[in-house]
Amino acid sequence: MAGVLRLADQIILVSSPSVDGARSASATLDWLQAHSYGNLVRDAVVVLSVVRPRSKSTVDLGRLEQHFATRCRAVVRIPYDPHLEEGAEVD
Repeated sequence: MAGVLRLADQIILVSSPSVDGARSASATLDWLQAHSYGNLVRDAVVVLSVVRPRSKSTVDLGRLEQHFATRCRAVVRIPYDPHLEEGAEVD
């Protein structure tokens, strides 16, 4: 991993818009910051990919976006797509 990160000039971090997903993504950014990859964190793009069509989640997506926007270059929200839900190759 260290070899790959040394060569990287940007990362894209994909997360589900859930509490667990956001915690995991945030922990990844924390780890990168703590291991001298702060430049990758600042230039990162976080993707919040909605994985359920009509979730009853109470997670505030706007708040998640704000959280990551304070740490990274950009946040992108990907709406639910049944093709992505399958998790296989998309034709």
